[in-house]
Amino acid sequence: MSDPAPATLEPTTTVDPQEDQKPEPQKPEPADQKPEPQPADQKPAEKKQALPSDLDLRITTKHVNLLVSSAEDILDGRPLTTLNALRCVAALLSVSKKMTDLKGPLKKKALLTALETIVRKQPMEEEEKETLLLFIQVTVDNAVDVLVDVQKSAAKCCVIQ
Repeated sequence: MSDPAPATLEPTTTVDPQEDQKPEPQKPEPADQKPEPQPADQKPAEKKQALPSDLDLRITTKHVNLLVSSAEDILDGRPLTTLNALRCVAALLSVSKKMTDLKGPLKKKALLTALETIVRKQPMEEEEKETLLLFIQVTVDNAVDVLVDVQKSAAKCCVIQ
């Protein structure tokens, strides 16, 4: 028998192993491209805000953010002022009633924190901000107690004429 002919090697191309790992160049996104639309029932992701360090640990960002977004809906693009703050608080009391995991004083603190958060985000002069924050800490704080007392006694009380 004859020996089989030795196999001949054909030349092959060599591949640089690092060449396979090079990332494909990223296509620059056009500056005028709009973000993908979100479903109508989904609100845009909110930035996680830092709560004041002296705030009770039982009050969470969930509580404050609910009140902030409700207040922004009530204000409808208008700034919070000393003239509309009490009306806003009266509406927010019904929102805070749904916070069954918080008791009365904690609901009040969450509500005041939400109003202070709104004021700090508003574009206004620093002196105006400080005045409005002081108004919230003194007048609105006491007004919340009065509004709650009135709501509790509304069914039991008669109107004095």
